[in-house]
Amino acid sequence: MASPTTSLVPDPTSIPWNLYVSNQDFNVTGLDGKPQTISMTAVTNSLVFYFRLCAVQGFIVGFSAMLMAILLLLTNREKARRPIFILNFLALFFLCFRSIAQLAMFGTSVQGLGYTFLGAEAQYSRAFISPIFMQAVLSPLIYICMLFSLVLQVRVVFAAEPRNQQIITVVGSLAALFLVGLGWYIAAVFIQGLLGALTVTTSWPYDALRIGIMIFVAVSCLLFLYKLALAIRRRKRMGFKKFGPLQVLFIIFAQCLVVPRTFLYSCKSN
Repeated sequence: MASPTTSLVPDPTSIPWNLYVSNQDFNVTGLDGKPQTISMTAVTNSLVFYFRLCAVQGFIVGFSAMLMAILLLLTNREKARRPIFILNFLALFFLCFRSIAQLAMFGTSVQGLGYTFLGAEAQYSRAFISPIFMQAVLSPLIYICMLFSLVLQVRVVFAAEPRNQQIITVVGSLAALFLVGLGWYIAAVFIQGLLGALTVTTSWPYDALRIGIMIFVAVSCLLFLYKLALAIRRRKRMGFKKFGPLQVLFIIFAQCLVVPRTFLYSCKSN
């Protein structure tokens, strides 16, 4: 059953009429046997959302796999045994595997309009939640590798300042442990929801985790920028005024600050 008749005059070349036609509501039968209204706008937004997710996840799979191959080819055995390399490589591996699981989930028939809008899932076996389950478990593992890798890298930067190095290491480790614990809590709640053991969901832990990780990355980048700025200044005093690797690193870390700030603004807007 389509939406009620409008006062607009049918005209295939009229913009208002085309907008009305493309944004109509229609009625379907819900799981309880009662009519349920769905808008064509909601269907379109859902399809666009899944297309975007597939594009992003596909890029993550290709880019992370490429970085893993480069790291393996260009890193010697001595450097490969260092904790920073191991954590970075594991973070890329888990990130790639999680994106593959997400693409596998989007590529199944489960991701249909009936499941999305009406919750019609009884015809599927419980095995269809396996990729979702893997994503929930892999996310905290990625947080562990990423956050503690940043802690170790900041520790290396302050190697010439033992007292500051100790303070930053302790504070960074405690902050990383808190964020990782929050990530495991969110994963546990999410898994309980998948299994039907929990019906109440809250968004504040997820928002707190996102904002916490953004702040953690931003502070780490600021510390890198501070030390790089001091090193660049010392080199200029010594007569090295040409554009070099330190300036490149300074620009890269400055650009990294743009992403946390942008997503933090999005979190506040939402």
